[in-house]
Amino acid sequence: RKKKIPVMQSGLKVIRYLSELLRKNDWKITVTLGIRGGTTEVIQLEGGDTTGENYAVVIDVGTSTVVAHLIDLNTCETIDAEATYNSQKVYGEEVTRRIIYAEQNRLDKLREVVVGDINNLITALVTRSKVRLNDIMAILCAGNTAMVHFLLGFNPSRIRKEPYIPVCISPPPIRAVEIGVKVNPRGLLYCLPSIASWVGADVTAGILATGLYRAKDLTMLIDIGTNGEIVVGNREWMVCCSASAGPAFEGSGV
Repeated sequence: RKKKIPVMQSGLKVIRYLSELLRKNDWKITVTLGIRGGTTEVIQLEGGDTTGENYAVVIDVGTSTVVAHLIDLNTCETIDAEATYNSQKVYGEEVTRRIIYAEQNRLDKLREVVVGDINNLITALVTRSKVRLNDIMAILCAGNTAMVHFLLGFNPSRIRKEPYIPVCISPPPIRAVEIGVKVNPRGLLYCLPSIASWVGADVTAGILATGLYRAKDLTMLIDIGTNGEIVVGNREWMVCCSASAGPAFEGSGV
Protein backbone atom coordinates (compact mmCIF):
# COMPACT_ATOMS: atom_id res chain seq x y z
CA ARG A 1 0.00 0.00 0.00
CA LYS A 2 2.82 2.39 0.81
CA LYS A 3 4.29 1.87 -2.67
CA LYS A 4 0.81 2.19 -4.23
CA ILE A 5 1.09 -1.02 -6.26
CA PRO A 6 -2.27 -1.13 -8.12
CA VAL A 7 -2.52 -4.86 -8.85
CA MET A 8 -0.47 -7.68 -7.39
CA GLN A 9 -0.67 -11.26 -8.58
CA SER A 10 0.69 -14.42 -6.99
CA GLY A 11 0.46 -18.09 -7.85
CA LEU A 12 -0.90 -20.93 -5.75
CA LYS A 13 2.61 -22.10 -4.78
CA VAL A 14 3.44 -18.63 -3.46
CA ILE A 15 0.35 -18.55 -1.24
CA ARG A 16 1.07 -22.05 0.12
CA TYR A 17 4.65 -21.07 0.94
CA LEU A 18 3.94 -17.63 2.40
CA SER A 19 2.25 -18.64 5.66
CA GLU A 20 5.08 -20.84 6.93
CA LEU A 21 7.78 -18.47 5.69
CA LEU A 22 6.33 -15.53 7.63
CA ARG A 23 6.13 -17.45 10.89
CA LYS A 24 9.60 -18.98 10.59
CA ASN A 25 11.16 -15.55 10.02
CA ASP A 26 9.29 -13.47 12.61
CA TRP A 27 7.20 -11.87 9.85
CA LYS A 28 10.29 -10.36 8.23
CA ILE A 29 10.69 -11.46 4.63
CA THR A 30 11.89 -10.10 1.29
CA VAL A 31 9.43 -10.06 -1.63
CA THR A 32 10.77 -9.65 -5.17
CA LEU A 33 8.23 -8.22 -7.62
CA GLY A 34 8.09 -8.10 -11.40
CA ILE A 35 5.80 -6.41 -13.90
CA ARG A 36 4.04 -8.40 -16.61
CA GLY A 37 0.90 -7.71 -18.61
CA GLY A 38 0.06 -4.57 -16.65
CA THR A 39 0.15 -6.36 -13.30
CA THR A 40 2.76 -6.58 -10.59
CA GLU A 41 3.45 -10.17 -9.59
CA VAL A 42 5.49 -11.97 -6.95
CA ILE A 43 8.70 -13.43 -8.37
CA GLN A 44 10.29 -14.70 -5.16
CA LEU A 45 9.76 -14.87 -1.39
CA GLU A 46 12.72 -15.21 0.99
CA GLY A 47 13.16 -15.09 4.74
CA GLY A 48 14.99 -12.09 6.21
CA ASP A 49 16.51 -9.23 4.25
CA THR A 50 17.94 -10.45 0.93
CA THR A 51 17.58 -7.19 -0.99
CA GLY A 52 21.32 -7.23 -1.67
CA GLU A 53 20.94 -10.36 -3.81
CA ASN A 54 18.90 -9.14 -6.75
CA TYR A 55 20.30 -9.60 -10.26
CA ALA A 56 19.43 -9.51 -13.95
CA VAL A 57 21.18 -10.51 -17.16
CA VAL A 58 21.14 -8.26 -20.22
CA ILE A 59 21.77 -10.07 -23.50
CA ASP A 60 22.67 -8.86 -26.99
CA VAL A 61 21.52 -11.71 -29.23
CA GLY A 62 23.62 -10.97 -32.29
CA THR A 63 23.70 -12.88 -35.56
CA SER A 64 27.40 -13.68 -35.10
CA THR A 65 27.98 -13.10 -31.38
CA VAL A 66 25.91 -13.40 -28.21
CA VAL A 67 27.00 -11.13 -25.34
CA ALA A 68 25.67 -11.23 -21.76
CA HIS A 69 26.13 -8.78 -18.87
CA LEU A 70 25.34 -9.68 -15.27
CA ILE A 71 23.70 -6.65 -13.62
CA ASP A 72 23.31 -5.82 -9.92
CA LEU A 73 19.75 -4.45 -9.83
CA ASN A 74 20.47 -2.49 -6.64
CA THR A 75 23.23 -0.42 -8.24
CA CYS A 76 22.41 -0.95 -11.96
CA GLU A 77 26.09 -1.70 -12.50
CA THR A 78 27.64 -4.49 -14.56
CA ILE A 79 29.30 -7.11 -12.37
CA ASP A 80 30.73 -9.24 -15.18
CA ALA A 81 30.32 -9.90 -18.90
CA GLU A 82 30.80 -12.88 -21.20
CA ALA A 83 30.55 -13.46 -24.97
CA THR A 84 30.39 -16.40 -27.33
CA TYR A 85 29.86 -17.04 -31.02
CA ASN A 86 26.24 -17.69 -31.93
CA SER A 87 25.95 -21.46 -32.41
CA GLN A 88 23.31 -20.91 -35.09
CA LYS A 89 26.12 -20.07 -37.52
CA VAL A 90 26.49 -23.76 -38.46
CA TYR A 91 22.99 -23.55 -39.94
CA GLY A 92 23.76 -20.37 -41.91
CA GLU A 93 26.40 -17.67 -41.68
CA GLU A 94 23.86 -14.92 -42.24
CA VAL A 95 20.22 -14.37 -41.34
CA THR A 96 18.58 -15.21 -44.67
CA ARG A 97 20.11 -18.68 -44.78
CA ARG A 98 18.91 -19.32 -41.23
CA ILE A 99 15.39 -18.27 -42.13
CA ILE A 100 15.44 -20.70 -45.07
CA TYR A 101 16.68 -23.39 -42.66
CA ALA A 102 13.86 -22.55 -40.23
CA GLU A 103 11.30 -22.86 -43.02
CA GLN A 104 12.20 -26.56 -43.26
CA ASN A 105 10.44 -27.27 -39.92
CA ARG A 106 13.69 -26.59 -38.05
CA LEU A 107 12.79 -23.42 -36.18
CA ASP A 108 12.91 -25.23 -32.83
CA LYS A 109 16.51 -26.25 -33.51
CA LEU A 110 17.57 -22.62 -34.05
CA ARG A 111 15.79 -21.60 -30.85
CA GLU A 112 17.37 -24.41 -28.85
CA VAL A 113 20.95 -23.62 -29.87
CA VAL A 114 20.75 -19.90 -29.12
CA VAL A 115 19.03 -20.61 -25.78
CA GLY A 116 21.87 -23.04 -25.10
CA ASP A 117 24.37 -20.25 -25.77
CA ILE A 118 22.49 -17.97 -23.36
CA ASN A 119 22.42 -20.62 -20.63
CA ASN A 120 26.15 -21.26 -21.04
CA LEU A 121 26.88 -17.54 -20.74
CA ILE A 122 24.71 -17.23 -17.62
CA THR A 123 26.40 -20.26 -16.05
CA ALA A 124 29.84 -18.74 -16.66
CA LEU A 125 28.76 -15.40 -15.17
CA VAL A 126 27.18 -16.78 -12.00
CA THR A 127 30.06 -19.19 -11.42
CA ARG A 128 32.70 -16.45 -11.58
CA SER A 129 30.63 -13.97 -9.60
CA LYS A 130 29.39 -16.50 -7.02
CA VAL A 131 25.78 -15.56 -7.68
CA ARG A 132 22.94 -18.09 -7.34
CA LEU A 133 20.88 -18.79 -10.46
CA ASN A 134 17.80 -18.40 -8.28
CA ASP A 135 18.75 -14.77 -7.59
CA ILE A 136 18.54 -13.84 -11.29
CA MET A 137 15.06 -12.37 -11.46
CA ALA A 138 14.99 -10.90 -14.95
CA ILE A 139 16.45 -11.28 -18.43
CA LEU A 140 16.46 -8.44 -20.98
CA CYS A 141 17.19 -9.33 -24.62
CA ALA A 142 17.82 -7.26 -27.73
CA GLY A 143 18.62 -8.36 -31.25
CA ASN A 144 17.70 -7.80 -34.86
CA THR A 145 14.21 -8.78 -35.96
CA ALA A 146 15.18 -12.26 -37.13
CA MET A 147 17.19 -13.08 -34.00
CA VAL A 148 14.27 -12.16 -31.73
CA HIS A 149 12.01 -14.36 -33.88
CA PHE A 150 14.43 -17.28 -33.54
CA LEU A 151 14.77 -16.77 -29.78
CA LEU A 152 11.03 -16.72 -29.11
CA GLY A 153 10.10 -19.35 -31.69
CA PHE A 154 8.22 -16.96 -34.00
CA ASN A 155 7.89 -17.99 -37.65
CA PRO A 156 10.45 -15.76 -39.46
CA SER A 157 9.49 -16.64 -43.03
CA ARG A 158 7.50 -13.46 -43.72
CA ILE A 159 10.35 -11.11 -42.89
CA ARG A 160 12.37 -12.67 -45.72
CA LYS A 161 9.89 -11.53 -48.38
CA GLU A 162 8.19 -8.27 -49.22
CA PRO A 163 6.65 -6.43 -47.45
CA TYR A 164 8.85 -7.86 -44.63
CA ILE A 165 6.20 -8.11 -41.90
CA PRO A 166 7.32 -9.48 -38.49
CA VAL A 167 5.08 -11.74 -36.42
CA CYS A 168 5.43 -9.30 -33.53
CA ILE A 169 7.46 -6.13 -32.96
CA SER A 170 6.77 -5.76 -29.23
CA PRO A 171 6.80 -9.19 -27.55
CA PRO A 172 5.13 -9.40 -24.13
CA PRO A 173 7.16 -10.36 -21.05
CA ILE A 174 7.27 -14.13 -20.50
CA ARG A 175 8.63 -16.53 -17.91
CA ALA A 176 12.23 -17.22 -18.90
CA VAL A 177 11.63 -20.94 -18.40
CA GLU A 178 9.02 -20.88 -21.20
CA ILE A 179 11.82 -20.83 -23.77
CA GLY A 180 14.29 -22.82 -21.67
CA VAL A 181 16.41 -20.05 -20.10
CA LYS A 182 17.61 -21.35 -16.73
CA VAL A 183 17.25 -18.69 -14.05
CA ASN A 184 14.74 -18.25 -11.21
CA PRO A 185 11.72 -20.41 -12.20
CA ARG A 186 9.43 -17.37 -11.90
CA GLY A 187 11.94 -14.96 -13.44
CA LEU A 188 10.73 -12.81 -16.31
CA LEU A 189 12.26 -12.41 -19.76
CA TYR A 190 11.75 -9.12 -21.59
CA CYS A 191 12.61 -8.33 -25.22
CA LEU A 192 13.06 -4.73 -26.29
CA PRO A 193 10.59 -3.77 -29.04
CA SER A 194 11.60 -3.70 -32.68
CA ILE A 195 10.64 -0.70 -34.80
CA ALA A 196 9.53 -2.16 -38.15
CA SER A 197 10.60 -4.73 -40.71
CA TRP A 198 14.37 -5.30 -40.36
CA VAL A 199 14.87 -2.37 -38.00
CA GLY A 200 14.99 -4.44 -34.85
CA ALA A 201 15.37 -4.26 -31.10
CA ASP A 202 19.13 -3.84 -31.46
CA VAL A 203 18.44 -0.41 -32.99
CA THR A 204 16.02 0.41 -30.17
CA ALA A 205 18.78 -0.48 -27.68
CA GLY A 206 21.28 1.69 -29.57
CA ILE A 207 18.95 4.69 -29.57
CA LEU A 208 18.36 4.32 -25.83
CA ALA A 209 22.02 3.69 -24.94
CA THR A 210 23.39 6.63 -26.94
CA GLY A 211 20.65 9.03 -25.89
CA LEU A 212 19.91 9.89 -29.51
CA TYR A 213 16.24 10.35 -28.61
CA ARG A 214 17.27 13.26 -26.35
CA ALA A 215 19.65 14.94 -28.82
CA LYS A 216 18.95 18.54 -29.83
CA ASP A 217 21.28 18.43 -32.83
CA LEU A 218 20.91 16.27 -35.91
CA THR A 219 22.68 13.02 -34.99
CA MET A 220 23.60 9.80 -36.80
CA LEU A 221 23.84 6.33 -35.25
CA ILE A 222 25.55 3.62 -37.32
CA ASP A 223 25.30 -0.02 -36.26
CA ILE A 224 27.67 -2.13 -38.36
CA GLY A 225 26.75 -5.69 -37.50
CA THR A 226 25.89 -8.69 -39.62
CA ASN A 227 22.67 -6.75 -40.11
CA GLY A 228 23.52 -3.05 -40.37
CA GLU A 229 21.37 -0.01 -39.64
CA ILE A 230 21.75 3.76 -39.84
CA VAL A 231 19.53 6.08 -37.79
CA VAL A 232 19.43 9.83 -38.43
CA GLY A 233 17.47 12.26 -36.28
CA ASN A 234 17.11 13.96 -32.92
CA ARG A 235 14.58 14.27 -30.11
CA GLU A 236 11.90 15.48 -32.53
CA TRP A 237 12.15 12.92 -35.32
CA MET A 238 14.14 9.91 -36.54
CA VAL A 239 14.44 7.89 -39.75
CA CYS A 240 16.25 4.58 -40.20
CA CYS A 241 17.32 2.18 -42.93
CA SER A 242 18.68 -1.36 -42.77
CA ALA A 243 20.91 -3.53 -44.97
CA SER A 244 22.99 -6.72 -44.79
CA ALA A 245 26.31 -5.23 -43.74
CA GLY A 246 28.15 -8.41 -42.76
CA PRO A 247 27.79 -10.27 -46.07
CA ALA A 248 28.69 -7.08 -47.96
CA PHE A 249 31.93 -6.51 -46.05
CA GLU A 250 32.85 -10.19 -46.04
CA GLY A 251 32.08 -10.74 -49.71
CA SER A 252 29.62 -13.52 -48.89
CA GLY A 253 28.51 -15.38 -52.00
CA VAL A 254 30.91 -13.50 -54.30
